[in-house]
Amino acid sequence: MGARWWRFSGSSVPAGAAGPFARSLSLALLSVFAQGCASTQPEPVDPALVERTEARLLAPYAEERAVLCDRLELVLSANFVDQLTLPTALPAVQAETRRELPDGGSIREFTTSGAATLEFFVAATRFVVSGQGRARVEVLGGRSAYRLSAKAAGHVVVVTATGHGPEVAELAIDDGEQRVR
Repeated sequence: MGARWWRFSGSSVPAGAAGPFARSLSLALLSVFAQGCASTQPEPVDPALVERTEARLLAPYAEERAVLCDRLELVLSANFVDQLTLPTALPAVQAETRRELPDGGSIREFTTSGAATLEFFVAATRFVVSGQGRARVEVLGGRSAYRLSAKAAGHVVVVTATGHGPEVAELAIDDGEQRVR
């Protein structure tokens, strides 16, 4: 039986002629590849910790209220997408852009015109962007940390079942804490 030949980049090399160095290199590369694949396994997550974190971040949005504003920024990790409702009255949207991010996230920007309003819901809280307002919604991709934040700015008024509060310049909710400026 004659020698087997491998064809590589135009030159012929007899099978087995590469020697022990090539075999060692192949085994080393295979081992590095196997270790790399093994390290991509996600870390185990404690379901109780996830539940507590989600409850803490959602707590400020549990109250039924409306936040009226000129500008709105929402940033959330993908696990909170089911708590978000985007505007459905698209005739009120003067412009909408959507950009996909390399990590799997996305950014959507909305602009209103004239007397039109845009309504966004996060859990039970309704955010209403009016006038020549703008809204930006960023959904984080990849393996981002739990995040749910809102920043309403411009002329901001919070309306609850008992009435409305004074006008403020900014209402920010981040990491389960609400701040008014």
